[in-house]
Amino acid sequence: MIRTRLAIFGELSDAALQRRSAKLLQFYTFFDFFWVRAFENDKLRWRNYSNSALEHGMTCG
Repeated sequence: MIRTRLAIFGELSDAALQRRSAKLLQFYTFFDFFWVRAFENDKLRWRNYSNSALEHGMTCG
């Protein structure tokens, strides 16, 4: 998909096209990885927070 989109933009040679698409793919993969990691960290933080709130309610309630 990325390859065809770049071809529409009128890339001169196929080698340059492959290099560009590889770079784009690398960038998007990194970006996805970053978002997934951020989401996972947030989920973990929320889980820890809810657990400690639960424990707090049990000990003080």
